[in-house]
Amino acid sequence: MSEFWLYDPCGMHNPRLQGSRLAEGCSWLLPPECPNDSLLAAKSPRLGLEMRFDGCWLRLWDPVVEDYPRTLSESERERLVERAGGLEERAEAQARRDAEVRARAAEARVAELEALV
Repeated sequence: MSEFWLYDPCGMHNPRLQGSRLAEGCSWLLPPECPNDSLLAAKSPRLGLEMRFDGCWLRLWDPVVEDYPRTLSESERERLVERAGGLEERAEAQARRDAEVRARAAEARVAELEALV
């Protein structure tokens, strides 16, 4: 079973989103649905996902988890945020270690001075 999807971002065709499924030598239309005035959706049996156009973006929708799969840029942004958080934690840990080393050095210096007195 193969699917073929057409999406017209300019809105020159009606409907803007339509699909066809090829099975057993026949082509079957996969008509879009309009669950509300601002959403155009079509189900992809092959992917198990829906394609949704909200007036601005065409995105995939996963009905199992009831959420949009992350885009590449969203995944990359999340990875960078996690990495920055890890770098910040490491920098804070290093700063604590440096402060402890300085405190021990100061204590040792004070002990040396007290021994001289």
